Amino acid sequence: MKTVGVVGLGAMGKPILARLSSCGFPVVGYDHSGGGSLADVAVADFVFVVVPTDDDVSTVVTSLAPSMRRGSVIAVSSSVRPATCVGLASYTVDYGVELLDVALTGGIRGAEAGTLNLLVGGDPAAV
Repeated sequence: MKTVGVVGLGAMGKPILARLSSCGFPVVGYDHSGGGSLADVAVADFVFVVVPTDDDVSTVVTSLAPSMRRGSVIAVSSSVRPATCVGLASYTVDYGVELLDVALTGGIRGAEAGTLNLLVGGDPAAV
């Protein structure tokens, strides 16, 4: 089974990580306020990025992509400008890592209940 990572263990990221774990996925998480490092998450095959700002997303993605395996996927699930995702997708492709823009609907309750809707944009082969 593929390992799933979550960066940003706040109001949305923490329940997403917990739900994935309860469904049997091997998971790894990172939050800047806790222990560990982004390198711990780079081993994942699929990483959700749920951090507050465009700058935070850029920092996470540019730190993760060079360390991830080719064929891995980064899903940006933060409310950022479309240009941020487009630019980062151009960056990650050089490392063989796909970047998806994954909007989440359902809020914190949806994350806790496992009923989030994911609106995915990106390369159709990665979706």
